[in-house]
Amino acid sequence: IRLMEPDDNERYGAAGYGEAWHNPTVHAVPNPRLRRYPVPGHSVGADVFTSTTTRFVPDVAKAADYSETLLGCQSLICVPLIALTKALSVLDIRSLRPTPLHADSVRSATVLASHIALYIQLHSIIRDAIDAATEAESARAEAEHARAEVKAVQTQQRDTYRDLTHQLRTPV
Repeated sequence: IRLMEPDDNERYGAAGYGEAWHNPTVHAVPNPRLRRYPVPGHSVGADVFTSTTTRFVPDVAKAADYSETLLGCQSLICVPLIALTKALSVLDIRSLRPTPLHADSVRSATVLASHIALYIQLHSIIRDAIDAATEAESARAEAEHARAEVKAVQTQQRDTYRDLTHQLRTPV
């Protein structure tokens, strides 16, 4: 899964799983999770992200815009992660086996991508709600503190006025 970093206009490897990710001898670049992928850019993933169209590449050797991240990759399914009509990321599924991924796998990848996108969006909504609740609690605490200060000033004014009134009414 390659998430989008909107400030830098880049995608980055957020998660990887499978035999290739756990075998550094097949990495075409050192630590592919740290690699940044510009958007727009010249790669299958960048194309899928910007067009929000799924791509099935049965033979990566024939794809001019394939960017080699894993040595020996034979086929690729790249699916945009879309939630609320916004592209959040790209899910790419790669096979190192000589038999290419099957075209029917595209449907499964699309369903998986839609679920992942919903979870990413839900996480974002929950994080925003927690931030808003924290801000609201902080504002409530500040308001309570200000209310206590106002009450203390009012009490001091009342006591001062009472003492002053007493002094003025009482003859020396």
